[in-house]
Amino acid sequence: MKKFLLVIALFLPLFSIGQEKYIINGKVGYINAGQAILTYKIDGQLVTDTIKVTSGSFTFTGTVPRVVGATIELRYYAAPNFKNIADKLNFYLENKNMTISSRGYLQEGKIGGSPLNDEFQALNDEINKLGNISSVEKGKAYEKYALTHINTFMGLVALSYSMIRDADEAVTQSILDKFSPEFKKMGLAKGIQTTIDGFKNTRPGATAMPFTQNNEKGFPVSLGDFKGKYVLIDFWASWCMPCRKENPNLVNTFNKFKNRNFTILGVSLDHTKDNWLKAIKDDRLDWAQVSDLQYWDNAIAKMYAVKGVPTNILVDPNGKIVGKNLFGPYLVQRLNELIATK
Repeated sequence: MKKFLLVIALFLPLFSIGQEKYIINGKVGYINAGQAILTYKIDGQLVTDTIKVTSGSFTFTGTVPRVVGATIELRYYAAPNFKNIADKLNFYLENKNMTISSRGYLQEGKIGGSPLNDEFQALNDEINKLGNISSVEKGKAYEKYALTHINTFMGLVALSYSMIRDADEAVTQSILDKFSPEFKKMGLAKGIQTTIDGFKNTRPGATAMPFTQNNEKGFPVSLGDFKGKYVLIDFWASWCMPCRKENPNLVNTFNKFKNRNFTILGVSLDHTKDNWLKAIKDDRLDWAQVSDLQYWDNAIAKMYAVKGVPTNILVDPNGKIVGKNLFGPYLVQRLNELIATK
């Protein structure tokens, strides 16, 4: 199953198609699946279709104005209650007769009837054969694939996947520049360019972009409210396990530096308020928090080109970015460099 970083790329707009209808016939081996949920975006609007799974089989029908990245999730029945098991398949939805088949879980499924998804599977196979590699190494592998597939749609897909949290936007730009004007007109290429520009705007030395969003009580909070202090903008979510593991480090750092002109401003990519509030309480996050509960469409996250969580940006009292993605002892080290000991 693809990680959340890949899902972002799938939801970018792609290219137009002509056929009028899609039909997806799915069959999985685990017949206790209760629901199948298809999700995709059209012009920024999330589309969701939920159907019942019968004896492991399901069928979706509909139309899309262009090829779009989509996800199907299966939810399983488990006594005594309906239980959600993370079983998802990412693919490209187009107006064709498509099949999805698996002897086990959906995430192991093979897609038929779609040459585009055959190419997508070939890309995934190329990366997966590298084994358990780091996200940085995976990003480099996607860059290499893109370079050998210039002026192909999967080359653009690979390039979009290469843009991990710590990607070098100059390298991405140099690869994108090799594509023809025809390919650069595609929505996916435009999305890559937007992310490149966002990365440039969040590098150390840049001025932090102003924003305002509501806190957990519904009151607006602005970055400008903390002018004159060092502020760590912390992008996180209750559902993000690496974020939750990092939170104790943030608590310790906050308590150590809170009386030394430092604070934290949490920006949550949650989509459920109860889960967000519970995580704040459980993790003892005693600093300002904001969220619009729009998941990956969080307005601040999009402004700052956030490609994964946790992500953080350290801003100085004058509004200049002086650090990015500083975790654990690296944040403490940077703060000790910046803040004179009293």
